[in-house]
Amino acid sequence: MIRNQKINILVALLCVVPLFSISAKDLEVEGVFGLDNVSTDTEVAVWVPLSQGEAIEGIRWYNNDRMTVFPEVHVFAGRNGGPGFSDLPLVVGESVSGLSSSWSDLFFPQPLASESEGLYIVFRLPEGSVFQSVGDGGGAGFGYSIGDGSRRSWITGDGEHWDPVSSDIRLAASAIMRVSKSAGVRTLRLAGEMDEPHKKLLPGGDATNAMTATPNPFNPLTEICFSLDTRGIVELTIFDVRGMRVRSLNSSVLNAGAHFREWDGKNDQSHSVSSGVYFVRLKSGTKLETLRLALVR
Repeated sequence: MIRNQKINILVALLCVVPLFSISAKDLEVEGVFGLDNVSTDTEVAVWVPLSQGEAIEGIRWYNNDRMTVFPEVHVFAGRNGGPGFSDLPLVVGESVSGLSSSWSDLFFPQPLASESEGLYIVFRLPEGSVFQSVGDGGGAGFGYSIGDGSRRSWITGDGEHWDPVSSDIRLAASAIMRVSKSAGVRTLRLAGEMDEPHKKLLPGGDATNAMTATPNPFNPLTEICFSLDTRGIVELTIFDVRGMRVRSLNSSVLNAGAHFREWDGKNDQSHSVSSGVYFVRLKSGTKLETLRLALVR
């Protein structure tokens, strides 16, 4: 029997197929769910809470169809209660596939920790995928167990607005925890944004070094303000929510002090990009800052 549940943001059906319970350590897989209409930006996010000092080195999930290739898996820091992109997502896997009707593992290039409450691990689904059945050739799908009332997974159709999966369902996925406490762990953080737009920037080392963008949200252009402690090569780059480069605003040597650059909502090919969330990243020596931008057309 198939149960259908509306996903408003996707204007699609979440198809849930019950199975006999399958044990996997502490998780019982009760069935498989997937979407019957996958758009370009359809993604599924899994919440992984982390305490201070904890890190993960990968994710284990119950995969439906080994023929499914997830174009990308990325991770970002967040807070419990639902995704809301607050920093540039870190891509941890491309063209990812797993086993059919079985548990599959994805190990990250390096262990990850979070400065916030935890991490969101996000699977981007292949465009046009249709979930039809369980197993080989059945389409993109994830195992699920019976939920306990807590929200642990979400679905988006545009990379910005997220709908929670029913709390009655728990995605059959768990973090592969980092056992060793050795070096090499990368800590992801929430991007800092200043509430006072265009606040005076000084070349010192205090909080006034944070980037600002005015206006934000914006249409058709925004002015990005930043400062440098020392002279050096500066890369100022716009990325989309999948971590793909959209536009380079600067790639040259700049002097210490305050600087300003405008972004007109166009990519490197001078084509206007669509409305949505973007990120501007400043990289200069050891300095690395990221700021969330919202383009509203």
